[in-house]
Amino acid sequence: MAFPVQERVRKLPEHLRMGKGEIPTFGVEDIREINGMYRLQIQLSTTAFSLPLVHLNFPGVEEAAIGWFDPNPHKNPQIDEAATLAMETMLKKIKPKVIVMTNSTKSEHFIREAVQKLPPDTRLIVLPSGSEEMCRDDIEGRSVGTLTSYTPVTGTPKLMGYPKQVEGQTDYLTPDQLKKMCPSGKGLVIVDDVYTTGATSAAMESVLGLKEGDKHQLAVVAIERQYDGKSGVYRPKKVPKKVHAAFNLTEFLGLDGLNVDRSKLHIYDKPNIPPAIVGNR
Repeated sequence: MAFPVQERVRKLPEHLRMGKGEIPTFGVEDIREINGMYRLQIQLSTTAFSLPLVHLNFPGVEEAAIGWFDPNPHKNPQIDEAATLAMETMLKKIKPKVIVMTNSTKSEHFIREAVQKLPPDTRLIVLPSGSEEMCRDDIEGRSVGTLTSYTPVTGTPKLMGYPKQVEGQTDYLTPDQLKKMCPSGKGLVIVDDVYTTGATSAAMESVLGLKEGDKHQLAVVAIERQYDGKSGVYRPKKVPKKVHAAFNLTEFLGLDGLNVDRSKLHIYDKPNIPPAIVGNR
């Protein structure tokens, strides 16, 4: 069943387009009702997926819904494979010397898999990060220098640091060695699964001592765009030109304006959000 909205919006305004072309945007017209629940149909690499449309109704975030993109290989192995291919394709075009990511159950596997397809001298740095309340001691124990505080879109305060060398590690780079290898960020790429508010990438830049005008790049699978159901347009969003992505993932605001049946939205409960459905529906 198609989503019950009269106005279908797909094409982004000129100021929201990326680079020389326009990356795909999956929005209102891509919502489907499958087995009595809403899902968002997307295309990643050569595979179609129906993502659970999840009701984001937690403190600090305007009531909204979004297709739950989860590349965790244990829950969504096909998304993990498609994300690996998409990231590999982007990184091969960028040709980085060093790739930087955070530890993450969602994205770490596909990023590592993509890096293995790059030239063998490509370096990978994993920044320790986690909940400020639950993981401070662990992050401090695995980091050198001052920790950076940040708050992602979920509203949970987090900490991030630069990794210390562990015994037997041969490919370690100190912060000074990294700066010499990638002066002013040239040849360095920060990677993640989804670019939402930019808080995580900004924290990574802070940990690495990067500045706004430096030459580093960012590569993500998706950029989150906010579609206002009341006004029927995408909200303006400032995304750095240095961000590379495979597609735009729409966050739907103003659910009343979209005529949403909330009983058909999946509940925001991370462990129990169902996996994606593979294929067109």
